[in-house]
Amino acid sequence: SQIETAVGWLLQAMPGRFAESELFVQSAYTAVNLLSYYNQLIMDRRTIAGTDASILSRSLDNVHRWLDVIRQIELVIEIAGGRYLGKGKWVLVFIVELIKAILKLLILRQNRMHIVTAPSHTTPPHNNNNTLPLQRPTPVTPARFAGELLHIARPLVHLLAMAACGRKSWVPWLAALGTDVASVALMYPHTQLNKQEQEEMVSRALAWGWYLLRPPMFEQFFVDRARRLAEKLEHL
Repeated sequence: SQIETAVGWLLQAMPGRFAESELFVQSAYTAVNLLSYYNQLIMDRRTIAGTDASILSRSLDNVHRWLDVIRQIELVIEIAGGRYLGKGKWVLVFIVELIKAILKLLILRQNRMHIVTAPSHTTPPHNNNNTLPLQRPTPVTPARFAGELLHIARPLVHLLAMAACGRKSWVPWLAALGTDVASVALMYPHTQLNKQEQEEMVSRALAWGWYLLRPPMFEQFFVDRARRLAEKLEHL
C-alpha cells in the first residue's frame, strides 16, 4: 500500500514529456492498480485456502479474474493502439471486447445463466459480489436470457456498426442504445428480481446517461453549439 501511494505521488509530481505522455501515465497507473489487485489476490487466496470452495467456484473465480485484469488494461491497449496502429486500433479494441464477451458468456454459463454483474477494478471476485451466491437467484426465463445476451453483445454491436457506418454516423449510437434499452426491458418485471439483480438493472439504466457524451451526440448537440456560442460572444 505504501509503495502504491508513493508511485501515485511520483506520477503526479513528474514533470516534462513523461507527465504529458498519456500512454506513459495511463500505463503507470494501470501498473499500480494491477499491483494492488495482485496484493489483494494473495490475501484472498489465503482466505480461500481455509474454505471448502468447489472446483466450479474456483473455476468461476478464475474467469472473473481474467475479465477483471482485461478491464484494467483495456484503456492502455486502446491508447497504444491509437498511437501505433492509427485507425487499426479499432480492430484491437474489437478483439479485446470479443474476449470480454467470451469470458462473460463463460460466467453466464457457469453461473447457471444468472445475471453477470460488472467486475470490480480493485478486488478479486470473492470480495466484490460479482456472482449472486448470497441471495436466491431469480428463475431464468427465455426473455431474461436474451436480455443478458444483448447486454454482453452491446459493445460488439456498437463496434461493428461503427466499422460499417463510421464514427460520425448515428447508426452505431442508435444501435448501441437500442441494444441497451432492449436488454433492460427484457428483464422486466424488475420486481421479480432479487435485490442484487435489481441494483444491477438500475446501474445499467443509469449508464444510459453516458450516451450524451458519446459521438455524434456530444459533438453535434454540445461541442458545435458551444463553438457557435463562443463565436457569437467574440463579436459582441
